[in-house]
Amino acid sequence: MKKIKLQHFLRIITHWNERNSDIRDELYFEDVSVVNEALDQFSFELGENISTLVKFKKKREVIKFYIQRFSRAVHISDENKSIWDNSISLDDFITKKGNRQGRLNKLYVEPEKQVHEILVVIFNEIQLVCNQHNIPFLEICKEVNFPINTIKTEVTKAQRNGNSIKLKPSKKSSDKTEVKPVFETGYIDEIFNVFKGYFPESQQQQLLSIFKDGGNGDEPLLFMDSGVRLADAFKQFFDAGIIVACQKKELEKWIMDNFSYRYRNKTIKFKAKYLNDIISTKKDLCQKPLINITPDRSSGRYFITKF
Repeated sequence: MKKIKLQHFLRIITHWNERNSDIRDELYFEDVSVVNEALDQFSFELGENISTLVKFKKKREVIKFYIQRFSRAVHISDENKSIWDNSISLDDFITKKGNRQGRLNKLYVEPEKQVHEILVVIFNEIQLVCNQHNIPFLEICKEVNFPINTIKTEVTKAQRNGNSIKLKPSKKSSDKTEVKPVFETGYIDEIFNVFKGYFPESQQQQLLSIFKDGGNGDEPLLFMDSGVRLADAFKQFFDAGIIVACQKKELEKWIMDNFSYRYRNKTIKFKAKYLNDIISTKKDLCQKPLINITPDRSSGRYFITKF
């Protein structure tokens, strides 16, 4: 497991707690683009650590390890608890402590505020990875006794931009975010090579695109074979954990929105009940599967074999 960026942020937090002046200066982060780049690398490293694993239990253990490491590194002093909880502003805090004492404490309180804000964005990144892989983020935080209620985990990457990392109030939207399936990156090219011969050449690039981002295409792509074979293949990917970040119902809707199939020289749209019977029940309706998925015990990966 790669830990370079994890260790980078742990070093900042741990050394601040030791009142290390060099690290304290680093916490002012005059150039927020440096922080953004490091956070992107942290997120990529965590995602890569998760994606290389097949078993859900192992993925959960990685997230637990990350949260435990940050939990051990964090120290919240009683006198600065109000800053940590965002209950009062830094300026109000300094005023309350008195002018002279305030000046002395500002050297430490302002970095503490910065540490808190960085932890917010770090935990947001961890939560995003958990959402992609259906890993119970809040359950694990509770399990390791991490005070997640003191951290607002709704900051997005767009909220990092600006002159400093400042938390912004989250806006609750009445619109539900549409959940899309996520294909494990280590399998996308292999899946595409299995499928591409079953789609018109003009649609193959769009097929690869929706495998990469889980989004919707401009129009349903035509699978030039039986619909049950396509649906069964997606079910196998889901059951193996190669498709993550959605439930079966959401996978069925995504297939219905993005694919059609050929039957007796006619193009047929997928129906909800048809997909539900194949994907969400224990019925084995596919007599001639398109693929077979078997685990490789030595590498922890899956072999995808085309029939």
